Amino acid sequence: MSDLMKMYQERVKALPVLIAMERGGVTVNYSELVALRDECRAESERHQEACVAIAKGYGYDLTMPRGGRNGSLDTFVFDVLKLPPLYDTKGKTQKPLLDSKVAVPYYLEHLPPESDGYRFIEGLRNKRGKDTAVTYLDGYERYGQPLEGCSGWLLLHPNFNPTGTSLLRRSSSNPNGQNVGKRGQNNLRRCFGPAPGREWWSMDAKNLELRIPAYESGERELIDLFERADDPPYYGSEHLLNFSTVYPDLWEEELRVVGLQKVGSHVKKLYEDTWYQWCKNGDFAMGYGAIDRPDGLGTADRAFHRPGSQARLAARFARKEKLNQQWVSFANLHGYVETIPDRDLGCSRGYPLMVTRTQWSRIRPTEPLNYHVQGTAGWWMLKALNRCHAQLVEWSLERPGHYRLALEVHDELVFDFPRGTGKEPWRTNLPKIKKLKHLMEQGGEDLGVPTPVDVEYHAVSWGEGVRV
Repeated sequence: MSDLMKMYQERVKALPVLIAMERGGVTVNYSELVALRDECRAESERHQEACVAIAKGYGYDLTMPRGGRNGSLDTFVFDVLKLPPLYDTKGKTQKPLLDSKVAVPYYLEHLPPESDGYRFIEGLRNKRGKDTAVTYLDGYERYGQPLEGCSGWLLLHPNFNPTGTSLLRRSSSNPNGQNVGKRGQNNLRRCFGPAPGREWWSMDAKNLELRIPAYESGERELIDLFERADDPPYYGSEHLLNFSTVYPDLWEEELRVVGLQKVGSHVKKLYEDTWYQWCKNGDFAMGYGAIDRPDGLGTADRAFHRPGSQARLAARFARKEKLNQQWVSFANLHGYVETIPDRDLGCSRGYPLMVTRTQWSRIRPTEPLNYHVQGTAGWWMLKALNRCHAQLVEWSLERPGHYRLALEVHDELVFDFPRGTGKEPWRTNLPKIKKLKHLMEQGGEDLGVPTPVDVEYHAVSWGEGVRV
């Protein structure tokens, strides 16, 4: 049997998994949903009032937009506050940028924190975040159905598309169950959780998309980092290692404040929405072949918000950069890249993923390693889905419907189990959870890349968990 047929049959196995997830659904605490939505609306109004007050101080009557922007907002930002405009040279419009991915982070980095401009942009960012959260929460209520026998609970049945992305990951809709944020103040997972008599377990792969190129390229420093995940100050985090390299001034300052043992977690919390997030953005930009420039203002440098970052990290991790160039060359020759071959299926070739060409018939240099890594991660999750579902079906022969797979979110699986008993209820299902953890981690053996998985127990809410 050809490698392509083996991989096709493995993907077909996922169809009954997705059907079971659709039918089983995911539970939402309605009172918590309403409370969270009210909080988000109140916060949005508070941030809006702060922005309007700043404008009033300039004698300007600002009308805040219901969506992303309007003429009143543009006039105040660029004509009254006179913030320097940023433009997308490849965009179809000549309007200056005011988006949340480029313009807002740029202004928050370059404006003085005590300035009106900084406070206004910060308020605008926070308002947008709360408005987006409200939109998602409205969708959960709209699609939710009353959970039979459980007053105050809703059951969502997201539709899963097995070929919804070009990189072997599933997509979902009505509502989208894969964009449930957990970062910072917009943690929508608060309203998701186990219904009465149930408990949730979540299992998330550790740094999957960072581990794949590190082990594949044989980048010894990164491999050592991942294999010494309990050692300070980085605790296995490539993002923290790169943070200390790219922003040595910030790292040394916080190191003096809290010491070697705590500096990693301290930096993550202190700079969650700024320098640490920008470091993560830059890391992934580099990992996916970001374009470099001699002036230190390439794609990754803009993501890091620190000129010269890409050159420093590329020099430090030369093997990883070599892997990137190998896949660029492969894609230019063949027009596609492949995932890491699946040893379990006996494949000598990986799954082929077509790569975009430019108008000059060249491969976009930011795509080959991106597609290779994300496609491999998507294949790893496919195997995890299939293995875990097969085990749940076996257990359900004894207790039908008691053991369910509720959600797949990127590199995370959420399981819905009957609630345990005793003084420590979580221990009841722990043997089964350990078995599922092993099945997920087995995907690393298929690829030749260790893929450890974190496990959390959720007694009340997906937004709060206890690591086991």
